[in-house]
Amino acid sequence: MSTLRNIISALTTSEAAKKCPVLGVDINSATDVYSALVTVNVIDDGDLAIVVDGAQQRLRVLKVANTVVKEIVCSTAAGGFGNTTVVKAHGTTSTGLLKIGQIVGKDQPTGMEFKKLSATGVIHKPIESRNHAAMTTRILTLKGQQPENESAIYRGIYIHGTNKEQQLGSKASGGCVRVSNADVLWLAENIPPGTPTYILGDPLSSNPAFPSSDNCASIKSERLLRETIRELLATEGLLDDVSSGAVLV
Repeated sequence: MSTLRNIISALTTSEAAKKCPVLGVDINSATDVYSALVTVNVIDDGDLAIVVDGAQQRLRVLKVANTVVKEIVCSTAAGGFGNTTVVKAHGTTSTGLLKIGQIVGKDQPTGMEFKKLSATGVIHKPIESRNHAAMTTRILTLKGQQPENESAIYRGIYIHGTNKEQQLGSKASGGCVRVSNADVLWLAENIPPGTPTYILGDPLSSNPAFPSSDNCASIKSERLLRETIRELLATEGLLDDVSSGAVLV
């Protein structure tokens, strides 16, 4: 009996028996995201990752859960958050898991304007009230890693410098994640292509379901595991002995 109990205990406490992190349950704020990415094997604890906090308008570079390497004031879309399959759609910032693609603008001067990822030769000041909003200094492109945000790269959803630094900290962009020119220079120097980037939109309903992996089990899978264990116990005549739920809870 003790051997059977040990087997059941191992099954119910194994990594495979853990629930996948769920938005609104396990993930309620940006501080929960890094640990959740570790749970689903997107990153290993200690890996570099970016989390954009839509509610607080902050971009945070992390290397260990809740250990912030750098916190940056940012500006996401004035139109809020959301994903779309319409390639040319603008107005909202994509959400969910993405990764850094290209780093654009190496060796260009601070304030250089970019259109379609090419330098225009026009230099902007960091704070301009009259001119149009421009992508300046450096651009970090974003590649969607979930079906819902695959169009992000084609929609032109980037992290970039801006000539509207006075608007940082508020939702003001056309869809991109704006940061200061000094901060985008830091990102371009310190964030390699391929870095996982999670944009947590506000409200939580604007985000796709959190990624899952073989490292965690869905609620359905966990239910099947519990049913299998109960069948095993019934076969061995031990179901009544553990009916208190001490093993299966």
